[in-house]
Amino acid sequence: MTDFEIRTIAARPAVVSHHATDLAGFARVVDRGFPALYDRLGELRVAPAGPPFIRYLELGDPLRVQLGVPVAAVADDGQGADVLPGGRAAIARHVGAYDGLEAAGRALHAWVLQRGETPAGSFWESYVTDPGEEPDPARRVTEIVIPLR
Repeated sequence: MTDFEIRTIAARPAVVSHHATDLAGFARVVDRGFPALYDRLGELRVAPAGPPFIRYLELGDPLRVQLGVPVAAVADDGQGADVLPGGRAAIARHVGAYDGLEAAGRALHAWVLQRGETPAGSFWESYVTDPGEEPDPARRVTEIVIPLR
C-alpha cells in the first residue's frame, strides 16, 4: 500500500557517505555502508535524529547514492556531513517489502507530474521501520521523498 501527499518538510543535517555501484553491488553497499555510518555516529558521540535514508544522486551505471543518518547537528569537521533539503516535497508512504519501492517511486513521480509539479533535486528513501525491529517485510514503512520547486 502506498499513499501520496505534498507537505513542507524541514531541512535536516545528516552524517553521510557517498557510493558508486552497479545494481549487482547495491545490496553490498547498503549492508556495509549503514553499519559504518552508525559506527561514525558512535565515534562522534552523536545520536540519530531520524530514520536512515538513501538519496539517489544519479540513476544509471554507475548508480551514485548517498547513505545517511539525520542528526540534530553535524559535529565533525565537515567530512561526511550534508543537509537533506527542506521545503515542499511529494512524499509516498510505502508499507511493504523493499522490492516494491521502485514501483512506488515511479508511481510517485508520475503523480507529481500529473499534478503539474516540478521535481527539484535528488529523491530519497527514508527507512521509517527498522528491519531489526520488524521482521515482517509486509509491515515495513518507507517514505519516498521528491523535493519540489
